[in-house]
Amino acid sequence: LEKMMQLTHSKNLRGLFKENLEVGAHLNAPNGNESVVAYIHHNRSRASIVRYTGGNEEDARKIAMQVCSMNPICVSREDVDAAKRAEIYDKAKNDALTSGKPENIAEKIADGKLNSALKDFVLLEQPMFDDAKNTVGQFAQKSGMTIIRFSNITV
Repeated sequence: LEKMMQLTHSKNLRGLFKENLEVGAHLNAPNGNESVVAYIHHNRSRASIVRYTGGNEEDARKIAMQVCSMNPICVSREDVDAAKRAEIYDKAKNDALTSGKPENIAEKIADGKLNSALKDFVLLEQPMFDDAKNTVGQFAQKSGMTIIRFSNITV
């Protein structure tokens, strides 16, 4: 984080005034295809770094802002541990069965609750912070971008 802040201070003095602070560095990964963009929240309590291919830096920075504000835990549904998915599904199904719902209805309820939970912590399924009609996945696709990985940093 200190390294990111040093880069920011050398490129962007807005950080001194505690305004919306964006890292002014756009780094290429060693293989040349991948790029990295970072975002630091205005109060410097949080930062995020996004590694991606395609698209452009401005759109990648929007996704870094999304990561910083919405705190997802993984990029895609496939990244969610199978045990975690089973835990969410089983709990929802058991709750529905306990409340007297028939088996087939309990399964539908569990599917719905699993999908809802995944939208909370899967980046590509979250609604965009500035356009709730589109998910991050739809935004990235329109931008021609593939999100590879991200990191959230809390100070």
